[in-house]
Amino acid sequence: MKAKKAKKAEKAMKAMEKSVKCKKIAALAMCAPLFFGAAACGGNNNNGNAPEAKQPVYEALVNSFESYADAYDFDYSGKFILSVNKNAEYVTDGAASLYFTVDETRAGKSVEGTFNVPAYRMDGSKDYRDFSKVSRVTYDVFNAGEKEISINTCLLSKKQGYLYSNAQTEIIAPGEKKEVTYKVNPYSLYYALGIDQITHISVNVLGTDPQVYFDNLRLRYVSREFVAPETETGGNSLLNFEKGYHSFVTYVTGTNYAAEVVNDSALAIEGNRCVRVYRKDKKDGEVLWTGGKFGISANYLSAFNLSSVPEGSYVSFDVKLAWVGAPMWVVPRLVSATGGGYMNIHNMSFPADGLWHTVCIPADIAPALFDNIEISFDGGSYGDIYFDDFRILTEAPEDAIVATQWGLT
Repeated sequence: MKAKKAKKAEKAMKAMEKSVKCKKIAALAMCAPLFFGAAACGGNNNNGNAPEAKQPVYEALVNSFESYADAYDFDYSGKFILSVNKNAEYVTDGAASLYFTVDETRAGKSVEGTFNVPAYRMDGSKDYRDFSKVSRVTYDVFNAGEKEISINTCLLSKKQGYLYSNAQTEIIAPGEKKEVTYKVNPYSLYYALGIDQITHISVNVLGTDPQVYFDNLRLRYVSREFVAPETETGGNSLLNFEKGYHSFVTYVTGTNYAAEVVNDSALAIEGNRCVRVYRKDKKDGEVLWTGGKFGISANYLSAFNLSSVPEGSYVSFDVKLAWVGAPMWVVPRLVSATGGGYMNIHNMSFPADGLWHTVCIPADIAPALFDNIEISFDGGSYGDIYFDDFRILTEAPEDAIVATQWGLT
């Protein structure tokens, strides 16, 4: 116990000296920065390399935005206006396109809006939810405004709540027409969202006085067959980010939240790697951690048969807030993704002192069939968050932060 504590302190000092460097060493494969799940470039061969995509076999048109009926099943978030455009100057397929803008009450203000385009039609005429052979998502964008805009693209699964892949970002200059491409990593989708459960393509627009046209949303397919990786189990370790495929097994919610695996032994609490969770739109002085979630996918954890964890055990992990000052309030949960229940515990306070701390969640108060570990950020200060060494412990260390239950939902 003392040896591990000493190592925590020693590594914390080294990490403080190398913090700037660490942020540049990240290995990322999240479309987003994670999803997506936390993503580096990895596959099922443990060497961190995603498979090479072969030549496309064909393309499928998901939506050409020809009428208001094409936008009927969209999900929306933000204050903006969507309409159908018939001006041929801004059309690349068919006779119409989708127009994104704001009303006069939002003029001159920075605006953020998200619309989620279904990968299937309710009438059954189209169904593209299986992404096992999809290599990329592509659509056309025209920025007709006078200022640059940021476009974030990611994939969404609503089968178990809202689970997002990591977002990929494009900057569109004023007057620029651009084909936006989202590159699909099948291993990331397999673990984080479920590769055959992609319900929506999510498009996030950020900018001032946006006047943006979208058209010709399509998928490119390849001939390769997807082979699911084998998850190594054994011992008490659940996830230490040391294997290449560990980069794909976590997720974050929201297009502005992201995660990436960092390869730096001075920063990790154990081994060489840990995961960094952050907001892409962070600005000095803002309170940013509100409403985000970081989790380990049920698709990955199902290999560990967590329902058989011995009585009196703890699900444990190490966490570090990369700032000194106000603590962060969080709600860690053990979730039954298949059964729909979760353990509801008191808000916990993570210390913001730049040091690693061990968190223990009693497995006895979790749902009987829990298969998902999720951490909700209920509010907090400014900075990055690091996680490492998810594991099962038979007893909680003396200096651990132990979760307490206040109800089961």
